[in-house]
Order: sequence, then C-alpha cells, then structure tokens
Amino acid sequence: MKIFQNKMNFIVILVHFIFLCLSLMLVILSCLFYSKMLSILVIIVLFIFNILFNIFSLFILKRLKNTLILLEESKLHNKALQNLYDSVRTFKHDFFNIIQSVDGYIKTGDKSSLEKYYHEIKFECDNLNSLSTISSEVIDDAALYSLINSKYYKAEALNISFETHFLVKPSSLNITPYELCRILGILLDNAIEAANNTSDKKVIFEIIPTPCFDSSKNMTNIIIENSYSNKDVDINRIFEKGFSSKEDDINIHGLGLWKVNKILQKHENLNLRTSKQSNLFKQVLEIY
Repeated sequence: MKIFQNKMNFIVILVHFIFLCLSLMLVILSCLFYSKMLSILVIIVLFIFNILFNIFSLFILKRLKNTLILLEESKLHNKALQNLYDSVRTFKHDFFNIIQSVDGYIKTGDKSSLEKYYHEIKFECDNLNSLSTISSEVIDDAALYSLINSKYYKAEALNISFETHFLVKPSSLNITPYELCRILGILLDNAIEAANNTSDKKVIFEIIPTPCFDSSKNMTNIIIENSYSNKDVDINRIFEKGFSSKEDDINIHGLGLWKVNKILQKHENLNLRTSKQSNLFKQVLEIY
C-alpha cells in the first residue's frame, strides 16, 4: 500500500513539473511573439489552471488515501475472519473426540483430570470468543484495529489467553488515535511479557463506559489486566525513567511506562490508575 501511494505521489509531482515547464514555455513564447496584454492574460489563465489542478490533485490523493485505508482495514478484517473460521472449523472437527475424552473421565470417576481437561477446553473457547470481538465494526479505527490484532496474535503465539470486551467504539474517545496507540502498545506489550512469565498466562483487555462523578462528563475506562510473577513490583515507581522490574536491559525496559506518563501529563482528560492483586496486575486508563 505504501509503495503504491509513493508511486501516485511521484506521478502527481511529475505531472506538476511537466505542467510548469509547459507554462514557462508558453509565457516565454507569448512575451516574444505577442503583445504584453496577451502575455499577462496567458499568465493569469495558467495561474488559475494551476490552482485548479492543485485542488484536483489534493482531492484525488485524499480519496486514494481513504481507499487504501479501507483496503487495509478489509485485509485485516478478512485475516481475522479467516483465523476465526479456521479455529471454529478445527474445534468443530475435534468436538466428537473432546466428548469421547470427557466421557472417559466421567466413567472412570477421574474428577481431577476432568477438571483440568475442562479448563483447557474453556481456554480455547475463551480465545475463540475474544477473536470474534476483534472486529473492524467494533474497533472502528484502522490503526487501533491493526494494533490490537497484532497483540492478539503475539499473545496467541505465546499460548497466552487474550480476553477482550469492547462496549465503546474507539472513535468516540477524546484522544487521538496516534496517542492512544502509543499508550496501548506499551501497556499491552508489558502485559503480554509479564503474563508469559507466569503459569496462568492471562491478559484481559476491556474498553467500557464508566459512571463519572461529574454527571456533565462522560468517562470511558480502558482496562488491561494480566497475570504476573513479580509480586514485589513497586507500582509507585514504575513510571520513573529508567526504572524496571528486570535486572537486565534496564535502560530499555524502563522507558515504556515513562513515555506513557509523558503523554498523560499533556492531557487533563487522561488518567492512569495502577493496582495489583494477588493474581492480577491492573492498569486502568481513564478517558474523560
């Protein structure tokens, strides 16, 4: 898509250059062979034509950009649908074998193995349900849609449960897509990395409307929860530059949340609350 857009930009620039060369030739010829008044008229006509051509070029490029964005969204959406279809098809194909296995545990009275098997089935069902919610109709911003898809597949590759619940469309949030993607990219990467070092391997990602103490304002919470192993992490220091719960690569890992904090400080309508429970680490981004 980027290569095609660059080619179109090059063509527009080339056409502009040719037009300017022809215009210059016409002006020179009119000055040499025709009256001064006619030369001025030619210059005015060329100037007006150039303005109209620029407006037309901008209109075409804008439509082209919008079309390319729609194509990219469709490509991502089709990929998500294909993965969902493949997952459902595989699950349906294995359903009889699953029932047979459950029947075996019931007949032998092996409750502990049955419970373990149940949780494995539930894990796969939860993944299917989460994948079905990652839709371009719900996540109506192309950049955020692409980001969430990439994080979902990153978690899936690490065998991490990635649960999603979206009750608010991102386009309605009072934050630019660029800054929202920067914040969520860092928070989701941290969540996935932390969850990967645990036995539970769980990430929960929600966008939900929330009652606000000021009835004149609307508030949306973006909640990211993950299983974690470092129970001693100091949540009061994690936003400091260079601070990291890792002993290695502190200069790299200690910048993510510091960058998030720098973005938050620029906006009065954004707030990030951090907490930890016995089994889940929680980040809540409040957007007013």
